[in-house]
Amino acid sequence: MLPQVKSFIAQPIGFTYSIHGKTNPYTPDFKIINNNQKVAFIEVKPHSKTLHPEFVQKFQAKKEAACQLGFELSLVTELQIRKYPVLNNFKLLHRYAGFQSHCELYDSVYDLVKTHSPFSCMKFVLYMKSVSVLELLAHWFR
Repeated sequence: MLPQVKSFIAQPIGFTYSIHGKTNPYTPDFKIINNNQKVAFIEVKPHSKTLHPEFVQKFQAKKEAACQLGFELSLVTELQIRKYPVLNNFKLLHRYAGFQSHCELYDSVYDLVKTHSPFSCMKFVLYMKSVSVLELLAHWFR
């Protein structure tokens, strides 16, 4: 089984890296912890920025510093993010990122998506036939 993301932290405490004899602070965009407790960092940048020689040098130095600390540092650009359906999934997750309420309905939807991967709206509609619209509305407006 491939490792899965267990948790993530945006703008975590970073580390330092050295380039041209100077030590610099660095804060990655995300710290990822997978289900095997392996820690990795993610840097998100526009693809056009990643083509500049100065960026390449700095990123390589950051990557080497992360490796010395026992972590992997990966670069993600819009070329990976803006692929359908990934971008739409990120937008949906971001909309609810601060939503703190939790209930059995959320667990049910999560279990449905997890067990019926790849997930489709039709599977969701068929699954939700067992839950009435009134139950959904009553829960939503609690």
